[in-house]
Amino acid sequence: MKSMFWADQHAANIVREFPDNEIYVCASGITPSGRKHIGNFREIITVELVVRALKQMGKKVKFIYSWDGFDRFRGIPKDLSEDIKSKLKDELGKPDSEVMDPWGCHKSWAEHWESFLEKECKQVGINPEFIYQDKLFKKCVYWKGICTVMKDRKKVAEILNRTRKEPLPMEWYPLFVYCEKCMKDSTKITSYDEETTIEYECKCGHKSKIDFSKKGFVKPPWRVDWAIRWNHYKENFEPAGKDHMVKGSSFESASSIIKEVFKSKPPYGFMYDFVLPKGMGGKMSASKGNVITTEDVLKVYLPEIVRFFFAGTKPNKEFSIPFDDEIFKTYEDFYLSERIYFGKEEVNERNKNQWSRVYELSQIDNVPKKIPEQPKFSYCVELINLCNHDVEMSWEKAKEIKNAKDKKRWLAVLERAKFWVENYAPDKYKFEINENPKIKLNNNENEIIQGLIKILDKDLSEEKLGEEIYSLVKDSKLGTKDSFKLIYKILVSREKGPRLAPFIIIIGKNKVKKILESI
Repeated sequence: MKSMFWADQHAANIVREFPDNEIYVCASGITPSGRKHIGNFREIITVELVVRALKQMGKKVKFIYSWDGFDRFRGIPKDLSEDIKSKLKDELGKPDSEVMDPWGCHKSWAEHWESFLEKECKQVGINPEFIYQDKLFKKCVYWKGICTVMKDRKKVAEILNRTRKEPLPMEWYPLFVYCEKCMKDSTKITSYDEETTIEYECKCGHKSKIDFSKKGFVKPPWRVDWAIRWNHYKENFEPAGKDHMVKGSSFESASSIIKEVFKSKPPYGFMYDFVLPKGMGGKMSASKGNVITTEDVLKVYLPEIVRFFFAGTKPNKEFSIPFDDEIFKTYEDFYLSERIYFGKEEVNERNKNQWSRVYELSQIDNVPKKIPEQPKFSYCVELINLCNHDVEMSWEKAKEIKNAKDKKRWLAVLERAKFWVENYAPDKYKFEINENPKIKLNNNENEIIQGLIKILDKDLSEEKLGEEIYSLVKDSKLGTKDSFKLIYKILVSREKGPRLAPFIIIIGKNKVKKILESI
């Protein structure tokens, strides 16, 4: 049966567009201009999911990711310290790969930011062939393509003018030059011999003649550069963000250039939409400093759940990643897909196929041979609070209460619950147990507490404990609402808390009884 899953459908479309290929080249890339956010990450994981689908169809695939480090350093991110900003002021106009690393830990500004994303990719099972475009431009790898667009520059200009309000000047060249002396792009081409030699002059006063097939100081503007590289790598698939895919955008221009100038076929592509952290409005931007990174998301979500977000959402749909208490539902949604895959949850055939496929593609490597244990995130939050934020102690408590055995999965979730409690959790999910509560009780309140002590003396299951507590408070003079408020106030100095019966089990019935008797 034909798969209806979005990645499988796109893989089939790519094969249909390029039916005779022995190998399919799938690409993604970005400029290392700053820290890459989770929205940027959507492109690379979208390509990787389609790559997996192609491979599972039996196709050979080459997955390349371009670091466009030869792009111009255009602006200094706003969230940097004034000291760092001052170090970078004189670097504007250079290629990102030639800009200093102001922190001194990498060879360049580009390499500094590349290192973060490459680490994040490994953590979620993405392993493309990373291509560093600055090195290739310096080696003059693209000189033939550059020569083609330079000779046919009138056609290139005519294509670009289709989407411009102001037409390009008559003496325009589809190329800019980095000055050999100052390495900035404040240059102007003054002559071209219609082959591979240009003359230029720079605002710094330097003038020179270079053969761009031998000296790598030139780079085409983005829309032209994209077409040159599509042609060079014979790309078959590359998606792009909505700002690159609307009518008149760079994807349209590059497609026209590769068809009309290179007489070749553009890759298959589609638009992917934005990703936003829940509660954060607007588009994330590295230059503005308002970014949530993949590393940030991995601190509160398992790597499989990070993949689950993207696998389970069609690329053209915007979605949010919750950092509030909706995180509980997100973990449960992932666990549901896991149970569906392993046949532990009854659903119709369509949902079985859909969510099983999402679960498969959420895996870092192969699907587990048996269903892992599923620690509820809310329960892990309670354990972390009860165990004074000690992950190992929380694991020991889980073994004692839940007979937990899957230490790897439990520790992974507990670590993330700890980080969430310490950094994002609303106050109602943060608490400490009152060992010696200082509370005076009236007669009605004392009746509730004494009744609860008697219940705790019984050997009851969690379910029976909950039933007896509810019966106690429902029939009391204090009333259900005020009774629960009183109990939570005694235990955690709050009017509300986790569900009481399982909460008491976690704390320990004997410990709760001791606390109540101390009043």
